[in-house]
Amino acid sequence: MSKIKSIGFIFLLFFLAGCSTKKDSLKNRYYHNLTAWFNTLFNGQEAINQKLKELESNHQDNYFEILNVDPLSEFKENNDSEVISYQPGKGINMFSQIFNLGENKQEEKNAKTGFEKAEEKALKAIAEHSMLIRGKERNRLMARAYLMLGQARYYQGKSMQALEALREVQKLPFDKHHHQAIFFEALALQQIQNDAEALEKLAELAQKDLNRKLKAQVFKHLAQSQFLAGDESSAIENMKLAIDATRNKKQQARLNFILAQYLTHTKAYKDAAPYFAKAYKLKPGFEMEARAKLFKALNFQPEHQNYFSLKEDLQQLLKKGTYKKYYNEFYYGLGKLELKRDSLSLAKNYFEKALLEDISDEKFRGETFAEMADIYFRNSDYIYAAAYYDSAVAKYPESTRKTELQENQKALNSIKSKYYTIRKNDSIIAIAKMEPKKQEEFFKNFIENLKIQDENKINQEQEINQNFYTDNQNINFSFEERKRGKFYFYNPSTQSAGEQKFINLWGNRGLNDDWRFSTATASSIKQEKAMLTGVADISNPRRYEVSYYIEKIPNPELVENLKVERDSLSLLLGVEYYEVLKNQSLANQTLKDLLNSPPTRQEVKEETLYQLYRINTKDETLAQQYKNQLTSEFPKSIFSQYLLHPQKSLKNSNSTAAMQIYNQIYDLYAQQNFEGVHELYQKAQTDFAEEPIFIKIEFIEAFSLIKTHGAEDYLKALERISTQYTQSPEAQHARQLINDFNAKFKKNPNAIIGQ
Repeated sequence: MSKIKSIGFIFLLFFLAGCSTKKDSLKNRYYHNLTAWFNTLFNGQEAINQKLKELESNHQDNYFEILNVDPLSEFKENNDSEVISYQPGKGINMFSQIFNLGENKQEEKNAKTGFEKAEEKALKAIAEHSMLIRGKERNRLMARAYLMLGQARYYQGKSMQALEALREVQKLPFDKHHHQAIFFEALALQQIQNDAEALEKLAELAQKDLNRKLKAQVFKHLAQSQFLAGDESSAIENMKLAIDATRNKKQQARLNFILAQYLTHTKAYKDAAPYFAKAYKLKPGFEMEARAKLFKALNFQPEHQNYFSLKEDLQQLLKKGTYKKYYNEFYYGLGKLELKRDSLSLAKNYFEKALLEDISDEKFRGETFAEMADIYFRNSDYIYAAAYYDSAVAKYPESTRKTELQENQKALNSIKSKYYTIRKNDSIIAIAKMEPKKQEEFFKNFIENLKIQDENKINQEQEINQNFYTDNQNINFSFEERKRGKFYFYNPSTQSAGEQKFINLWGNRGLNDDWRFSTATASSIKQEKAMLTGVADISNPRRYEVSYYIEKIPNPELVENLKVERDSLSLLLGVEYYEVLKNQSLANQTLKDLLNSPPTRQEVKEETLYQLYRINTKDETLAQQYKNQLTSEFPKSIFSQYLLHPQKSLKNSNSTAAMQIYNQIYDLYAQQNFEGVHELYQKAQTDFAEEPIFIKIEFIEAFSLIKTHGAEDYLKALERISTQYTQSPEAQHARQLINDFNAKFKKNPNAIIGQ
């Protein structure tokens, strides 16, 4: 036994002596190649594969954006990533395993995972198995080690370190991994926003003789890079090549879906349809199958595609229980189909059905709310539109689209307040101008209709309560649109059955998602409409008395004030339609109606003519017409001066008198004599409106208004500055103040002072 042990120990020493990294022998190269793979790189590659699989399973695609070619989130540059290093231990491999078992177990216990583990394993392989002899690497597996090191660092966002490792691969004489190293080098270059060089490397690599798997990777990333660079035609062709080189059906389906998205982006809707269809046929899983059918339908173009075929496709999917999770999306798709046929009532019906289904994806729920908002907006029902926009913003996850919805929400809330105040004032003014007998007759008719309406509501409530639990899914909200040309809130026929259904079903709460399960109470939409339009309190016991309404008719002086307010708001509303909503037609109509009213104050008419000129500059004849009217009727107006002498702009020197009154107003503001500011402002407006300094007086007046009249008048003054001096720096500053106020100071208006 003793002899055998001695021989074994001598053999072990001989074997270990042959494991030197400094001797270039076949035995040494074989040993270090073998141990580098099984002791380090194999485990590192497994760590990468496992982490990528985990990321893929957790990844949520946003189907409203072009999908990434890999079902993974973007790996962004991360300069704060952990620094990974490796120090060789005592002895090498087998020797250390024999004499340091406890130490190795502790290392294994504290081992890293995922990409960090792969980086550590690659560093270990390089440290313990690199055979750099006479300036040349003799261990072929070091190319694999540096490639893994570059990959692991790229996935962690260590861009520059990744590039260093990947370029080391290309320096080695073993060219097996060169192409793959160049591929990951291009990805790392994209990570640091060096897109041009990355695109160049991918394009060069695409010309090489690549194995099929790498070829598929190169072509799909090349296509994606070209698409992002704006070269859609090349992207489409290279994506087709990527599909041809891909054998995995799930990956093929994804690339077909992306190719369809590229074609959709270029408005080649008909060409996109077969690729959506192919993505579905490859059966990549319920999620992509459902979306392939859905987005094929969303591409519907009435002049080129069969509406009935696309509609039947979605309706058939609604009968399949395997797609139950996506029913809300199919109803959304049916609604979009109807919108393209201008069938607003059918579209709204489908969107409402979508909202009654369970949520498959918050983005689809947010888009459904947004579509409902758009429908109500098109019918000028801004209260419901704003409520649905509020829900869309609340439901949508953080994204560029959410920011866009928030902008729409902010603009609509601003428009909503002006619009309903104008309608309310119009109705009050019209009733105030009636003879007393006609006023009494009007309200008698109103009350009679109101009683009928209340009785109908009771009957509707009883019917809905009777059918709700047995036929919940078939209830449709038919929110009847208001009828134009009648007094809005005094006409009971404009109160829709749908509003009552909403309250009966979901309770007296605001329009939030998950109405059925919400316990939070809030002001109902109907109450908000009553408040904005000036309808009497629906719970007031005197609501059936004529005298109750007669008492509320304002005196002539208040009616005149209402007209002044109405004119100012109409002017601002017309400008907002043009500036914010980009709706020239609606802006023109609003401003023309204001001119025909006509405005009570001269300055409102002046600016209305100027805004009509500005809005219609592309129509030279119409613009000239408004310019001539403005300059002939109001030759001394600041707007006339600007149109007649645009080179003078607002940079002219001020008169001594104008500077004196500016200094007086400034001193009064500094002394907090805000009433004095208002008084002198009226004088300055009459005498010095054409002076460049007057815009600064406007600002002082705005800051005084918030102290004496409140936030609403302050914002109106800033809006007047932003619209009256459209191209000036002061107008930009006014708009910024409005945005700051809305964002930061809405709950505490006094906090804006001094900013």
